[in-house]
Amino acid sequence: MASPELEQALQDIALNKKTSIDLRRCNIDDEGVARLAEALKTNTTVTELDLSENRITAASGARLAEVLKTNTTLTRLVLFVCRDVHLDRVLSRHCPSLPLSPSSRATSRPPLSLPLF
Repeated sequence: MASPELEQALQDIALNKKTSIDLRRCNIDDEGVARLAEALKTNTTVTELDLSENRITAASGARLAEVLKTNTTLTRLVLFVCRDVHLDRVLSRHCPSLPLSPSSRATSRPPLSLPLF
């Protein structure tokens, strides 16, 4: 069963109600990230998503990378202390054109601030 925080976030995303979603320490796993990723595919308001201290693995990283290929609104993804400490590598492998810092090569998307550690 999903946490109440995740359910609320999914509603907020669907209604384009918030620009920042904080889901730190909400016990979100790969299934929860899959639901978030699906909701974020068409969202145009969320600019920041904090998934720190959840049970997120490389599989979730791949799902998030796929979303970031098309969702250019999300510019800050926070993944401190997640299960897989190499999520930055996963995101880079699945979405090589994704600018992970201001020093990355120029693209049409703003740099994604991605604090991982």
